[in-house]
Amino acid sequence: MCLAAFSLRSSAQYPLVFAANRDELHERPSSAAAWWEDEPGIFGGRDLVAGGTWLAVDRRGRLAAVTNFREEIRAEYERSRGDLVRDYLTADIAAVDYLASLRENEFEYGPYNLILFDGAAVHLGSNRSRGRSLDSGIHAVSNTRFDTPWPKVGYARSRLAASLEEPDPEFPLFEFLTDESYHGEDDDADMTTRIRSTVFINDARYGTRASTIILLTSDGQLRFKERRFGASGEVLGENAESFRIAGS
Repeated sequence: MCLAAFSLRSSAQYPLVFAANRDELHERPSSAAAWWEDEPGIFGGRDLVAGGTWLAVDRRGRLAAVTNFREEIRAEYERSRGDLVRDYLTADIAAVDYLASLRENEFEYGPYNLILFDGAAVHLGSNRSRGRSLDSGIHAVSNTRFDTPWPKVGYARSRLAASLEEPDPEFPLFEFLTDESYHGEDDDADMTTRIRSTVFINDARYGTRASTIILLTSDGQLRFKERRFGASGEVLGENAESFRIAGS
């Protein structure tokens, strides 16, 4: 996953609004969002190479998502970043304790930002910057340190804020996630840089494979909608699920 924007508010129709794009090689096999056969309490897409996922939720209303971290030096790592999401959702552990447990072996994974929602608060972890717990507000995370003022990240926050003015933010959020306009600082940037500075990457080799909207209502209903795209940016299909979180 390469961009996630989310709103956390203690008193609102939607205490949690989460919008994200997954950018990946089109040739890498993955499955659409669904309830997992081997872990029936988890709903999300699945990486069919390593078995993890970029974004998923569980019956308890917890959410986990991971973005990669752009670095110039490429290296091989022992474990897939998708394991970070899967392992949190399959464990009965507090988010802060889970993040602490990763520190001993955090460099077995490629560079990552990890987003965990425990049903009440959002916690961020990374093996390239210090983690933290977030206060209520509007936040965005991409492929760099949390506080890096990327134009694309600032744009994501503003578009999410605007969507929250609507009675149902789903349509404006999907519209935002398919934005192909350039959000960079250098008007003379090369094509690779320009592609990576858009919300939606339309590229035949590596591009946006899925857009996902997750809405948690104040009465405990969770809505998950995934829209999938092909190598030409065409819509391949949608998957949606809605359920009441356990204990609500």
